[in-house]
Amino acid sequence: MFRRQFLAGCGSLLALASRADAERLTYFEGPGSTTLALSRAGDDKLYLRTPVMGRDLLLFLDTGALTILDIAVARSLRLPLTDLGQSGFGLTGTVGKRLNGPVDLWLGKMKIMGLPVDFLDLSQLKAINRANGMPEFDGLIGAELLTMLRARIDFERLTLTIRRPGRP
Repeated sequence: MFRRQFLAGCGSLLALASRADAERLTYFEGPGSTTLALSRAGDDKLYLRTPVMGRDLLLFLDTGALTILDIAVARSLRLPLTDLGQSGFGLTGTVGKRLNGPVDLWLGKMKIMGLPVDFLDLSQLKAINRANGMPEFDGLIGAELLTMLRARIDFERLTLTIRRPGRP
């Protein structure tokens, strides 16, 4: 019992350390806060279109995941990636090697530079979404970024309001 609690505590510390590292290595430009319009897919998932590394991508919001981009995006942009030595997991099971690299993206008028994100092969999940009439997507905006930006989702108005870290 004690060992399980200790391991859970260590995992929490690692998660906090990686969130702190992301904030320290990530730079922001633009307003202290901004509100973005969201769209709703056929199964009620929320998404937005936003520029990532100069390319317009469709990203779902996923409060139960990390921020992830499809490995095909990294390849097409020729991004330098680091192999984390771990397998990535998703709804469809193991999705290959977990690779990581920094990206620059815009969320409304806020520019986020050097954000470390994971890149995974999302082709199986994308195929499932296509078969269910969902829009073609390029990745997810996950819990660590939504938390860092103190995100507020207004489901009635379909908006996402974010604030730069360190701003009131």
